[in-house]
Amino acid sequence: MQGSKFKILIVEDDEDHILLIKAAFRDYSDQIEFHTAGNGLEALSLIQKHHQTELFFNLILLDLNIPMMNGYEFLKKVKLEQELSRIPVIILTTTDNEDLLKKAYSCGANSVIKKDKFFDQENNIGKIFFQYWMQYASLSKSQQST
Repeated sequence: MQGSKFKILIVEDDEDHILLIKAAFRDYSDQIEFHTAGNGLEALSLIQKHHQTELFFNLILLDLNIPMMNGYEFLKKVKLEQELSRIPVIILTTTDNEDLLKKAYSCGANSVIKKDKFFDQENNIGKIFFQYWMQYASLSKSQQST
């Protein structure tokens, strides 16, 4: 992925949360290209548009409680399409409800992270994400920035 930016789609309807997510990656902002969608339908449209032009997203950060098409419905649709299903989807949530967490995984989530842990700057989550997803994880060609 040298020479190109890592593309992250943030699917979140709360502008403050979007700012906090981006702030977590502030040390790597020159290496990341953020795209945002405020609801599931907008996100799906954005993914399909980018997929058609072969500008694949490398990672999706998804809130479950979004309007028009909730996070579970969005996740199911993405994971049903073969090419799109390869995009790792990380759920950012406020819930502790075990049934809802199980549902997220059964819909195809790659990981679920509590928002309070993600937003806590002491956790260095941006560094952890950057190192794991952008340096260590082996992504298929369709997941890599071109």
